[in-house]
Amino acid sequence: MRIARTIGTTGLFLLLGLAVPAVAHQNQQEKSQKQAKRGNAKKQGQQRGRTEHQQRQQPQRQQQRQPQRQRQYAYRPGQRTPEQRRQEQGAWQRDRARDWQREHRTWQQRGGYRGYRIPENRYRIYFGPRHFFRMNALRVVYIGGRRRFWYGGYWFGLVDPWPQYWAADWYAMDEMYIIYYGGGYYLCNQRYPGIRIAIVFYGG
Repeated sequence: MRIARTIGTTGLFLLLGLAVPAVAHQNQQEKSQKQAKRGNAKKQGQQRGRTEHQQRQQPQRQQQRQPQRQRQYAYRPGQRTPEQRRQEQGAWQRDRARDWQREHRTWQQRGGYRGYRIPENRYRIYFGPRHFFRMNALRVVYIGGRRRFWYGGYWFGLVDPWPQYWAADWYAMDEMYIIYYGGGYYLCNQRYPGIRIAIVFYGG
C-alpha cells in the first residue's frame, strides 16, 4: 500500500513538474505575441502619421513653387474663351510702348541681372535662337497686373514694354525665343532681329 501511495505521489509530482514549464512557456508565448501586436500597431500609427504629414505638406510645396496662388486670372493653351481673349488682348495693349527706344532698358542699364539662372544643360535644349514658340500657345498668369508665362519648365515675366511698331497680334502670330545676352535674359522676335525685351526668370 505504501509503495502504491509513493508511486502515486511521485507520479503526481512528475506531472506537476511537466505541467509548470509548459504553462510558463505558453504564458511567455502569449506575452511575446501581445508585445509584437503592440509594436506593429505602433509602427502602423507612425506610418499613418508620416503619410498624413506628407499629404498635408505636398499641396503647400506645390503652392510655393507656382505663382497661381496670387493670380488674378490665368490662361491655358487652347482653353481661352472669347472673353479671356479680349482680356488678354487688352493686357497686351497696355504693355505696348509709345517710344520703345526711350522706354526700354537693358539689364546693364538696370544695374545687372540678379534673378535665377537657367541651368546650362536645360538652356541648350529649350532656349536660344533655334527654339521658337508663340506667346499665345503658352500658359499665362497675371499677378498684380503683371504677366508671367510658362516656357521650358520655368516661369518668366516681362520687364520691358514691347515696341509700338510690332503688329497688334504679334503674341499670337510671331515666333519668339529667349536668349541669355549681356548678363541677362531677353525675349526676342524672329521678325524683328536685334530687338531684345528684358524679361526676368522666376524659376520652376
